[in-house]
Amino acid sequence: MWKKFSNFVVPDNLADWASDLGLLVSVAGFVVTIIIVLRSKKAAEAAKNAAMKVQEDMSRFDLIAELSTAISGIEEIKRLHREGAWHILPDRYSAARNAVVAIIRASPSLAADQEIELQRTKQHLINLEGQVEKALATKGPFPHFPELNRIMSEQTDILNAMRAETKKDMGRSDHGK
Repeated sequence: MWKKFSNFVVPDNLADWASDLGLLVSVAGFVVTIIIVLRSKKAAEAAKNAAMKVQEDMSRFDLIAELSTAISGIEEIKRLHREGAWHILPDRYSAARNAVVAIIRASPSLAADQEIELQRTKQHLINLEGQVEKALATKGPFPHFPELNRIMSEQTDILNAMRAETKKDMGRSDHGK
């Protein structure tokens, strides 16, 4: 009787059931682990993408600041042209040129046409500085300031357009393009 009772309470194939149940629990645990790993990977990728976007926006913000510095410098040059403050101008040309060079160096993601325009602006500043330096050295006639300011206005238009485009790009994701 005891044997019948023990077979009823603990069947002969209990070990098989336990083994099958253990296999089922192991497979379920493995599946859950895979799902958690995949979710973690997606979360890590999303965090990485968000960090890259913030870094890109910070670079754009720096570019906007550098462009603003260059624009302000050129606007000051135009004012000094009008005032005939020729002895101050070589330093201002140099400062504006350095701001343009900083933009070129700090912005490796510039479009080719933007870089060409910045190189042209830099060259205009070099040329005008040379003309003023020559006039200062020879005490000769200074350049006609309306023509100089026309050139400087063209450069500020270019830099303002770049600044507006950069502002427009802020907040956009380059990953979806």
